[in-house]
Amino acid sequence: TLDNLGTEDNPITWQYVDGQADTRKAHITIKADSVNHSTDKDYVLSVSYTDRSGNVYSGYTSKKLVMDTTIPELVASYNSSRVEPNNANGILYFNDDMTVTLKLTERNFKSDVVIVKYTVDGANETTVSNSSITWTDDANDSRNIHTGVFTLPKTVNGDYKIKVQYKDFANNSMPDYTSNTLLIDTVNPTVNVKYDPT
Repeated sequence: TLDNLGTEDNPITWQYVDGQADTRKAHITIKADSVNHSTDKDYVLSVSYTDRSGNVYSGYTSKKLVMDTTIPELVASYNSSRVEPNNANGILYFNDDMTVTLKLTERNFKSDVVIVKYTVDGANETTVSNSSITWTDDANDSRNIHTGVFTLPKTVNGDYKIKVQYKDFANNSMPDYTSNTLLIDTVNPTVNVKYDPT
């Protein structure tokens, strides 16, 4: 409901349609608040009309109209099923499968447009299939926080980087995300001892 519909902020302008004396058209503007996002809501437009002779138009109801000016936000975290990864010099070290958790804040979420890729040792990017990511909604936050979890197996040792891209239905693009280096190393250290005769 727009209490100020028809005001200066949300004007209704009626105009004649050329060549159709009995037809009028109106332009309705709902101004977006891209700073405070106060207008980020779901709207339904309803129209009813009774003319001067008492003839009643039964009414029109639009589909849901979504205004969304908010940029999606992502927080990523990384863990292992066995032990907490070590963190040194901004690099996370794993000796087991790596569990990746993505928390995406977005009003109008659709999981199949989230693009997740990774590289190993800077090699060609590999896309994580949508079916490999399990998404759940946070029931305590009006379904605005969505959590996706997937696992990268320990079978390939190397330096990993995770990349995530997302654009919502309103064409708000999340800033491209690239992780710091995530290193999987499952090889036990070895020591070779050599004795030189003196």
